[in-house]
Amino acid sequence: MHPALRSGDVVTIAPVLGAPVPLGAVVAAESPGGGGLVVHRVVGRTEAGLLLRGDNAERADGTVPESSVFGVVVRVQRNGRLVRPGPAALRRPFAALVRAGAVRRLNRLKSHSRAFIPSALLAWRERRR
Repeated sequence: MHPALRSGDVVTIAPVLGAPVPLGAVVAAESPGGGGLVVHRVVGRTEAGLLLRGDNAERADGTVPESSVFGVVVRVQRNGRLVRPGPAALRRPFAALVRAGAVRRLNRLKSHSRAFIPSALLAWRERRR
């Protein structure tokens, strides 16, 4: 779920209590294939249920019925500090980016840039001398 959640983060889940789960919300739900719990973003809604996908996942997990959702993530703690969530108005557009795989591609691009930017900066610095 990087960038929203990282390994070791502590999440607080609020029960849904029959209310519809909003598109773009991060939820804790039974894994679509069964056999586990996932904390992923709701990126779509079908007649069969909710389409879940991790922000950095290669593809969607699948569809789960809304009854399989335990709750919505309402709080995230990282290293003992609260992580501020993005604005609620950006949940739906961000879910669209996740569904399209754009967030994953941007994360991969960001990790690749770390490999060559420092060496490029060093080369530029050497040329200036």
